[in-house]
Amino acid sequence: MINPEELYRISSAKSILFVEDDSILRQSAEIMFKELFALVDTAGDGKSALLAYHDYYNKHRHYYDIVITDIKMPRMSGIELTSELYKIHKDQSIIVISAHDDSEYLIELINLGVSSFIQKPFSTQNMIDKIYDVCLNLDNHHDNQRNISINGNYVWCHDAKCMLHDNQEIKLTKNEKRLLYLLFSDPLMTFKSHELFEFINSDTEEEFNANSLKSLIKRLRKKIPANLIENIYAEGYKINSDLL
Repeated sequence: MINPEELYRISSAKSILFVEDDSILRQSAEIMFKELFALVDTAGDGKSALLAYHDYYNKHRHYYDIVITDIKMPRMSGIELTSELYKIHKDQSIIVISAHDDSEYLIELINLGVSSFIQKPFSTQNMIDKIYDVCLNLDNHHDNQRNISINGNYVWCHDAKCMLHDNQEIKLTKNEKRLLYLLFSDPLMTFKSHELFEFINSDTEEEFNANSLKSLIKRLRKKIPANLIENIYAEGYKINSDLL
């Protein structure tokens, strides 16, 4: 049995989206989650949740750490929502709230990839225990993902924002580190030039300058594998996943 303090130690920096059409349950859960998580969003149906999911990513450039959803909801069910979320982010951690009469849906959810369920009616302790397990799995997964091997002899250390070559740190400027940090936050995504520029210069009011960004990338390519940063014509830049 996990107490709230134990959960807080591993949940306090994380984000959560809670999807439930019962407004009383949704509001009471939101109060509890705000004591445990850095950011809490709620939605009353699947469509609103999907919109919140896209909005969160557009704002933060990463996904919610945890999504908790009911199954039976108006406009879009929890099954449909889960399917859509896995299409967007296949590693999304999802907890599904099920009722006794939802057993017919469980096989479908398991086939989608859901492995965490909590059955109604549930206690606060049930919820804390389940979320703790999911947070623990997230941390173990992230520990394995933070250092990214590149082309055999390069390593990008995501948390430390540094690049190693044969275990020696490459000297990078602040803006070069910021650029790599955003690109490696989602190596499969193509980032638009203005998105990269705004992130790099987030502490200034400098207006978008395409040539400035191109010059930065040109200088950076001399320090790292030259083809690590791909230029996708008319779209932007991304990490060359073939090197990972």
